[in-house]
Amino acid sequence: TTVIWFYFSFGMSALASVFGIIRFFKDGPVRFLPQTGPANGFFTLKYILAFFSVLLHLTSKVLLCVLMMFNALGIIQVIYPKEPPGIDIVGNTSNPLCNNLTLVQACDDGSFQVRPQIPDPYNHTVTWSSEDWRVFVREFGETFNDVHVFWDGEKSRWLEGFSSCLKDQNMCEDGKSNNCGVSEGSRMYCSDNLSIVTWSRLVTVGIWALLNVIPHFMFAVFALFIGSSKGFVESALHFPELLMAPCVTNIMFFTQNTIWKRKTRMIIKIKLKIVLCWINVFISFIGQLSSLLVLFFHFKKVFPNNPSFADFLVTQSKTTNDYFIPPYSVIICAILSIMFLAILFHSDNFISSEHMFLAPLDCQAIQVTSKGLSMWDTNTQGDCVIEIRKLNDQMKDILDKPTEATQAENDDNDKNPRIVVASIHVDEVKSEPNIVTKKRQCFCFCISTLYICCSHSD
Repeated sequence: TTVIWFYFSFGMSALASVFGIIRFFKDGPVRFLPQTGPANGFFTLKYILAFFSVLLHLTSKVLLCVLMMFNALGIIQVIYPKEPPGIDIVGNTSNPLCNNLTLVQACDDGSFQVRPQIPDPYNHTVTWSSEDWRVFVREFGETFNDVHVFWDGEKSRWLEGFSSCLKDQNMCEDGKSNNCGVSEGSRMYCSDNLSIVTWSRLVTVGIWALLNVIPHFMFAVFALFIGSSKGFVESALHFPELLMAPCVTNIMFFTQNTIWKRKTRMIIKIKLKIVLCWINVFISFIGQLSSLLVLFFHFKKVFPNNPSFADFLVTQSKTTNDYFIPPYSVIICAILSIMFLAILFHSDNFISSEHMFLAPLDCQAIQVTSKGLSMWDTNTQGDCVIEIRKLNDQMKDILDKPTEATQAENDDNDKNPRIVVASIHVDEVKSEPNIVTKKRQCFCFCISTLYICCSHSD
């Protein structure tokens, strides 16, 4: 019951996280998912594709992290392949170093055995050597099983055995013998300051983040910083999702510079960039492949018969009660996520329908200033927000449409059409969240109306 409840709560938390990410893509300042459709756009094809793409991509990263954490004690041997000599770990009786040894044994079923060892409480010594070697006793639960372990400084090796080993060298065995796998999978560690289990997990999490999180974060920082260095910090503080979204999804945003009106003003806006999304996919593929290669190096060292990478992908590491997830599940989730993302971005090129379920992508840009992003003003009631670019495009469309008025009527009085055009536009513009100040609204409306009038007179 406890296991079932854990997986249920973990699954619900994962779904809630995915819904939060998708909500930012749908209702955030740089939204690109449809705003129209069944249930206000929540039950559209684009929303479903984005949901499964994010869910599968996040699942692949989580599964990869879990796999690496499960094999953390093996990954630490891949990162530090050379084991220091025992004399540098334990020292001798006159100059003792480590007081808590840990023997880690990698088994051929993918699991690990951790055997703690402490200094001999009875101060036994090795009588067949004149060296002052330190003797350790292997713990067995809350008692000792009378197995003595020490470093043979003459032949540079670990030895172990019962009390007779301390008196006769021939009664000793290899101190790093592995009773569940090959001897190359055994290593001695010092656990005075930090347990080797905890240390290996910290190193593994760092490697996972270095390969699967940090590259995406740096790429997102570069894509946003290159457009506006002044507004970057303020923008990141207001919407950290712009930096974190590429780390857990394949979605990338980019700052775009446009020169408006005869190069008198530079407009910097953040919006979705599909090309950068595919670059982010490639970075994710390289990171996941590198992580799987680290696991494969451990797998190849522990398992006999020199297995191939394909053998590693289909291998299920055995835990105490059942089998663990195979590595190929990471690749399957990543491939399915890329497929859903491709359909999301490029389905509009092949599917043209007016059905609400097949609503196209609605990419929204937001302006960047030296003070950050232009914020949404939710306190305005009934204010009609007019953006210059949208206003000009809508008015041009209205002017290009044929009217029932004849050319003679237009020649008689060229002032009425301008008034009609302005009034038609104001009637057609929908109320949106306020992204500029009220003073800028009035200024934008006046400038746009003047531009339409001049264009019509020409």
